[in-house]
Amino acid sequence: MDEMIDKLLDHYRITEVLGRGGMGVVYKAVDENLHRNVALKMMKPALAQDTKFIKRFDKEARSQASLQHPNIVRIYAFRKLGDHAFIVMELIDGTNMANLVDRISPKPWHKVLDLFKQCLKGISGAHQNGVIHRDIKPRNILISSQNEVKIGDFGLAKLTNSGHTTFSENTAGTLRYMSPEQIQGSRNLDHRTDIYSLGITFYEVLVGKLPFKKGDNEYHLFKQIVEETIPAPADLNPEIPVELSRIVMKAIEKDPDKRYPNAVDMLADILAFERSQEGNETMVARPSGLQGSPKGMGIKVGAALGAVALLAGVLWFSGARGTNSVPHLRINSVPRGVEIYDKEKLIGVTPVSDFPAIFLGKKLTFRAEGYNPVDTSLQGELLEVGEFFLELVPIAAVGEKGDLRISGTDGATVKLNGALRGQTPLTLSDLEPGRYRIDVSKSGYEAKEQTVTITAGQNADLRIVLDRQVSEAPAKTPTRETNEQLSRLKRTAEQARSGAGAARQKALAAGAEKLPRFDAARIREEEGLRAFREGDYTAAGLLFDQAVSQYEGAAQNAAAQKTSTTTQPSPPAVDPARGEAESAKTLATQARIDAGNQGTFLQEYQSAEARMNGANDLFAAGNYAGARQAYGEASDLYGQTAAAFQAQDQAVRRRIEDYRLAIEAKDLDRIRTLYPTLDKTGEKSWEDFFSFANKVRVSMDIVSLQHQQGNAVALLDTRIRFQGAEENTPINRWRMGLRNTGERWVITSVHQN
Repeated sequence: MDEMIDKLLDHYRITEVLGRGGMGVVYKAVDENLHRNVALKMMKPALAQDTKFIKRFDKEARSQASLQHPNIVRIYAFRKLGDHAFIVMELIDGTNMANLVDRISPKPWHKVLDLFKQCLKGISGAHQNGVIHRDIKPRNILISSQNEVKIGDFGLAKLTNSGHTTFSENTAGTLRYMSPEQIQGSRNLDHRTDIYSLGITFYEVLVGKLPFKKGDNEYHLFKQIVEETIPAPADLNPEIPVELSRIVMKAIEKDPDKRYPNAVDMLADILAFERSQEGNETMVARPSGLQGSPKGMGIKVGAALGAVALLAGVLWFSGARGTNSVPHLRINSVPRGVEIYDKEKLIGVTPVSDFPAIFLGKKLTFRAEGYNPVDTSLQGELLEVGEFFLELVPIAAVGEKGDLRISGTDGATVKLNGALRGQTPLTLSDLEPGRYRIDVSKSGYEAKEQTVTITAGQNADLRIVLDRQVSEAPAKTPTRETNEQLSRLKRTAEQARSGAGAARQKALAAGAEKLPRFDAARIREEEGLRAFREGDYTAAGLLFDQAVSQYEGAAQNAAAQKTSTTTQPSPPAVDPARGEAESAKTLATQARIDAGNQGTFLQEYQSAEARMNGANDLFAAGNYAGARQAYGEASDLYGQTAAAFQAQDQAVRRRIEDYRLAIEAKDLDRIRTLYPTLDKTGEKSWEDFFSFANKVRVSMDIVSLQHQQGNAVALLDTRIRFQGAEENTPINRWRMGLRNTGERWVITSVHQN
């Protein structure tokens, strides 16, 4: 059995080997902090001491971590602990495209076309973020059990704006999938090298083999790739349609200028081919190339959403009249590659530089895999030239859950849908998407109840501050039922207290009093005694039970240490500095979890991560005094992260409230200040609305609020009432985008979700 199995590195418990390679091993592991399975890509110990390889490993993690796309393997962390260096990444339950080729070859084209489309979407996402993969091959294309493509292994990736690669050997990739320019050692590789590698991969899947002669030496392989003519897939497999064969051959042109200029263009051709095979004639509006829109297209004006259009569910575009009356407009979207349909008929793929005016006014559907579709119509005069921009909302992955952090009055008891879950501050992890009732109570305070909605993948924050009870009248005499209930709770808490005391004695007998888990148990027991004295028997029972669990764990750890030391004739003296460092690490880890639930994108968090990694290195090197100090500094930085996030969160919430009040006050000037990108169409919509609406009342309930670096997105249940309207005016779900300008938060977009 591999010696790493069941070892704990940082907070990752290794469970099994997934694969081995020349530079290391990929393990399956459990993240014991977040309770999820992950993959650890671990470098061989000898290479972990090589500065060159460590830099490559670190840059691989950074380049891939910068990519957030449903068809790219997600990177969670990079760790260097003593002799171990590893990347923590998303675990894909499935296979890879190489195994697909080995099992069934050739594959029927109609069964793999969807995989090709996902590959193109994933690599397009990388290119749009300035990352060139440079090592696309079947083994690096993972396929989940749900047939979802995940592109991984960005170890040879090149950042297009950095001028350097993450690995110095230009021919370090698998030769058979390299582009001619990569084989020749070009230092000016661009995204078209990935187009070639994808094309040759598709070729192999469709035909069942690569178009190169086996057994040739490396020189002859180079010569075939760079010079020799490759037969078309349709010539080798007559089942492959000629048009699909043409698409693949264009992708693997030896001259980069003759290939597809980007993955989106290739995807557009595949989509057009797919529709043609269904017997439907499809007019495809060709996406623009990488150079942007042609000159002379007129003034670029973004889409706007006004109040009336918002309530009607219609998106409007506004344009500037050009010098020529050209009946088309430009369409851009986030993400790129959004498919545009007219009555289930594909008519374009974004970005579109010359969308025909004949479709203006028609109901269109915008779709992208992994995103919620949008049904809308584009309005505008046919002779206007403008731009329409659309942002789709991602669909949460199947089974993805959310987290809820509850803070406010410390030490308050929290119930989730009536079930006791702990005391504040408290983080509830892995919640299924949906609505939850939160009950918060504490002895001497007025209890509060609040309903929250958790969305998949959300890290929500709920702050509930309890008000102290005010005794304005004599307390009522407790009823018999109340007395009996209190008696039962007290008896239960007393039993739990006795259990905690017994567990403490067993832990002491096992010699666990110097272990961090024993200290944690004592803290829980003391908190339980405090709650018991205050009459909060429910919380006391919970804390005593937690203390029992910690005492039992400490006793087990002590027993394990004794067992391991009996095999050594001269056990080393216990270093008290190590225990102090371990305790500091425990506190820092908890602070990291708390901060990670909120502001991983903040600079404070990045500084804390760097200090935490440094502390881990010191601990691994045996410098326990230095590690203890570093862990303490990391804890402080994680605390600053939480404080910075709270400040940002409050600023965003204030801006949303300002917008609500501006609508109620019918203050268009204030709306313009809060929403500086609101265009003339939007302003006119508000003016029209304010002209007839009196006594406007607006409610905006924040359903979710998600933060990114300098940006935020809020989902708001919004209801606008005014004189003359029905009282049951429907609630609309608004999606509001906000941005931090450095001086203040401003609204950048508002539309109906």
